[in-house]
Amino acid sequence: MVADFRTQKVDLNKVSKAVKNFVNNVAKTEGSKKKIDTEKEFNLLGQYLSGNGFTMNNDEIGYIQGFMFEYQEKKTQEFEENNVTDNTKKEVSKIAKRMGNKKKIDTDEEAQALATMLRNSHNELNSADLAYVQNLLITSGYANYLPKPEQPPVNVVNVTINEFVIEDENKNNEGKTNEKTVNSVQEKNTVTPKRKKYKKYYPPKAPDIQPEPDPIPAPKDKDEKKPEEKPKPTIAESDRAKGFALADRVINELNSHVASNSVIDDALSKVNSKNAYSFIGKFIHESDGGLNEGVFSVTDLFNRLTYSDTARVMNVLLKQARDMNIGIEKSAGYKQLYDEWKYAQRLISENPDADPTKETIKRADRAIESLYKEMSKFYDAK
Repeated sequence: MVADFRTQKVDLNKVSKAVKNFVNNVAKTEGSKKKIDTEKEFNLLGQYLSGNGFTMNNDEIGYIQGFMFEYQEKKTQEFEENNVTDNTKKEVSKIAKRMGNKKKIDTDEEAQALATMLRNSHNELNSADLAYVQNLLITSGYANYLPKPEQPPVNVVNVTINEFVIEDENKNNEGKTNEKTVNSVQEKNTVTPKRKKYKKYYPPKAPDIQPEPDPIPAPKDKDEKKPEEKPKPTIAESDRAKGFALADRVINELNSHVASNSVIDDALSKVNSKNAYSFIGKFIHESDGGLNEGVFSVTDLFNRLTYSDTARVMNVLLKQARDMNIGIEKSAGYKQLYDEWKYAQRLISENPDADPTKETIKRADRAIESLYKEMSKFYDAK
């Protein structure tokens, strides 16, 4: 069997026979005996990857992901053929022919034209059309042209503060007393309090003491070197944009009249250890509005998925935290999420289709947000 490894380089010499045999056995479960071509086979690979990700090397992980990507590409093509309108495909084809390669979106002018289509000013595009155009921008390397979600309006409240102003009682040269009164909005009485007089305080002058000279520093060893500081962990702008775009894709689907689990599953399967932080952050920072119940949170997302789906998201976020190479594994946030991931694995081993309860949903959501905050101390969270 040969998978589609266009998205990453895989050295097959570094993939163990056990992993290869597992994939071959899964392929024989349903459909063609030489391909991963059914949803059940796809889910079996995802469960294996979620439960054994810590024990495999990068090439073994990439080997399994290659077969999953191949299946996703096929499903995406079927989805586009059945749901994307011919009019949208023609418009996209016209835009691609404007400049550069006539079959690709490869210029900023073409990307801007696709972004304009996403405005859907005349409601000519259905949800599948919008997802098709968004995915085309992402895969063509122009995710930065995706429209940003609108910020909720800020209500400004005008507050008027009424203050009492009290002036001192001063005597003039003729011995007469001038009294100034203060009118209050609530009270009509005249207020003329007297101000107490205090002696002015002068702090004592500090003694004039000359500081003692610093001791002569010991000579440094010529070979002594300053310890090198670890570079601050960063996120590539392309991975940040990918995470945001995948989150927007899930959010748009959840906001649609009929949410498609296959579209959500497809987006989640593309969350990896380089964009998981950005993907999760999109939901945390926009938790005050947007979805059906007005909540942009990972908890609402998990309500629609099984443990198999959520465990993979937790797994790749844990891996991205470890890849920061700052010892974050010792933090409370990391340990909390790791315990939730292990708990999910136990349930999946008993029932691959297990659904989390309301309490475990809240607990997993708090654990993810806790680790996200720990990572935000070193990452730019914007």
